[in-house]
Amino acid sequence: MSDSVDFISSVHRIRPIDFERGQRAALICAGSGLMLSLMDACPDLRWCIDVDLLDAAGLARMPAWATCVSNVTDLVVVAGWYCSTNPVPLATAARSLRRGTLACYVQCRGVGGDPFVPLRTSETLEELVEEVNRRLRNQKNGPLPHDVCGSGP
Repeated sequence: MSDSVDFISSVHRIRPIDFERGQRAALICAGSGLMLSLMDACPDLRWCIDVDLLDAAGLARMPAWATCVSNVTDLVVVAGWYCSTNPVPLATAARSLRRGTLACYVQCRGVGGDPFVPLRTSETLEELVEEVNRRLRNQKNGPLPHDVCGSGP
């Protein structure tokens, strides 16, 4: 599966960091400190990218890249804090994702409205970490036997 992410990244000229671990899960983050903290707290995340390092052309390509990556991964996590930088590029990328593959927490206290209100799946950073770890643990372990058969507990 990493070949798919590598290919998508080369086509869109957006290169995430590959930790070569975990599952088919990617983190799109605003801020390298937060990104690395989340990669430590969520050991099943494999790829990450700090959108603050992208130039204007990279930010313009990010929604298409994120959509393609979400098609070959089980989970895409979007996280960030905003005080004065423009949150719209990250929100545009998050809106491009299928809701079932998205985990999102962005605290947006910048100028203007909060474009993450309809996208947020967690209300705190701690909740995001719990959500990501739970969802990836469930992916790793697979469905419970009663889920497979549809017979209930």
